[in-house]
Amino acid sequence: MPGIDGFEATRQIMETSPVPIIIISGIDNLAEIAASFRVMEAGALAVLPKPPNPLNSRFNSACKEIVSSIRTYVEVKVIKRRAISPSRRYVVEPVTFPSGFNPRLVVMGASTGGPPVIQTILRELPRNFPLPMVLVQHMSPGFIEGFAEWLSNSTGFTVKVPEANEQVRPGIMYVAPDSMQTGITADLRISLVQAPPEHSLRPSVSYLFRSAATNIGSCAIGVLLTGMGNDGASELLSLHLKGAVTIIQDQESSIVYGMPGEALKLGAAAYVLPPAEIAHELIEESTVVSIMYRFATLHAKKENYQIASDYFDQIYKIRPEESQVLYLAGEAYERMGNLETALERYTSAICEDPMDSLVWLVRGRVLLNMGEAEDALLSLKQATSLSDEWFDAWMLQGKIEIELGYLDEARKSLTYATVLIPDESESWRLLGDVLHNLKDINPSRIAYERALAIDFSDHEARRGKINAHLSAAEIEEALGEYDIALSLKGENFWDLYGKAMVLFDANRVQEGEIILERAEAFVSEDPKVLFCLAGGWGAICEFERAESFYAASCELDPENSKVWCLRGHSLRDAGKFDEAVVCFNRALEIDPEDSESHSGKEICMDILEGRTLPYTCQRPDHDKNINTNSDQQLKEME
Repeated sequence: MPGIDGFEATRQIMETSPVPIIIISGIDNLAEIAASFRVMEAGALAVLPKPPNPLNSRFNSACKEIVSSIRTYVEVKVIKRRAISPSRRYVVEPVTFPSGFNPRLVVMGASTGGPPVIQTILRELPRNFPLPMVLVQHMSPGFIEGFAEWLSNSTGFTVKVPEANEQVRPGIMYVAPDSMQTGITADLRISLVQAPPEHSLRPSVSYLFRSAATNIGSCAIGVLLTGMGNDGASELLSLHLKGAVTIIQDQESSIVYGMPGEALKLGAAAYVLPPAEIAHELIEESTVVSIMYRFATLHAKKENYQIASDYFDQIYKIRPEESQVLYLAGEAYERMGNLETALERYTSAICEDPMDSLVWLVRGRVLLNMGEAEDALLSLKQATSLSDEWFDAWMLQGKIEIELGYLDEARKSLTYATVLIPDESESWRLLGDVLHNLKDINPSRIAYERALAIDFSDHEARRGKINAHLSAAEIEEALGEYDIALSLKGENFWDLYGKAMVLFDANRVQEGEIILERAEAFVSEDPKVLFCLAGGWGAICEFERAESFYAASCELDPENSKVWCLRGHSLRDAGKFDEAVVCFNRALEIDPEDSESHSGKEICMDILEGRTLPYTCQRPDHDKNINTNSDQQLKEME
């Protein structure tokens, strides 16, 4: 080509009008081979050997191979190549690995587009990289020696074609030779055998990876790069299942996403990275810190949080600037219930990276669990200010605002949450609760209906919808919701009791009495259940039945002044004024400031001492306390 060489021509073509390019080169001249691989840096897909002299018996078969390759590579979609700027090089100090816990070897496989990717990775690695590397690169016979020499010259890394039984050494890349299946032994020696081809390839990535999975196991690091087909994909999964670190090249940087794509489908990859970041990950995985990190996360997954936190704390001593390590340590302490130490770690992580919204969120969660709701809210507001499209942060912020009684703010937070993820029932239900408490009855009912449309079995949302109907005096609608709840859950105390109270409130006493009788079948040793049953029977002047349940509730929960007070009211309404005074006195012993008990006692004493005439209660005064909203009644008891 007049004026320019193959490298410059390829570079210009790939930067302006990219097409698949194949280099045809001689295999006898190493300088010519090296020049061919330099052209691959500019974007050529492959290098093929020149066919022999037409008089040679292999001429026709060699030409057919070239034509077949052209037909294959013409289908490859190529993209414009941008000039590559040099990236920073990581430097790793030599390290001594703990016995039995260290990575020992990197195994790597590549096909179409592999040479420039491998070159990038080696350029990013330090010269004192502490692990040996063994590579299978699919390539036409005759080019491997030149490929190794080109890699070595262009990266400064030691790259060689190994001999059989050679002991591999750190900082050296060993490239599998032509026509031999290449494996690795348990004592880190190269195995070269004339085993059958796999995927029509010899050497094959599958053979190398399988030998590493068998002999090295979790102490291997497997890397699968760009290439056609599926060579090595299943065997990368085997490495992954053995506990090895597994990395594949990402699709955006791959010439052909066959081999790594198949591995991704199988779930074989722990990391999906572009070439330079693969090198950085290899550096991380080959250090003591990385080993400690892997064991920390492994123990965290197994819920061995004490061991995990110890590892994370050791890592922090080595790398105090790593906010991610502080976050993970905080998470481990939080899981153990050591909230104060968790808070310390999360706060330290924020000092290192104040823009990390996740850490602000988890810090707020810990503060909330420590009872520091106001501080928790400040932390959550910082999280949502940094990332306003984070559903979890808005949800937790809304919950804290509800707890603090900031209902207008909670309405805004939960509304934002429903916009971010509109098919999450909990956010709609909580929004319904807030709106109901703000007396926005119709909007609250709509929110509850939205929650139930997402999850028809959300019983809390249904109870909220019932309360909204009752607030709007929609008795039949509330009864209908109770019937739905009973059909979904089967007969149970709370829905039967709630339905009975609605019927009483609607003056359908006989129907309500039948339902309350059915609720009694589910009586337990729960003082709340007994308290509510007592209130139910008292609401229809069945004072003897009410007294039996009040007495049982007081026996189980003798320090609850509210139960004693309401028991006193029931006895008063039944005309048992002296017994009522006893109950009011007991309530006042527990809570001397209980004005309701003071008032009830005064009324009874006036009757007993003749200052007031006795009266007969047709509808008990304390019916005001037996609200048709069973949730409200429980709040009063508590």
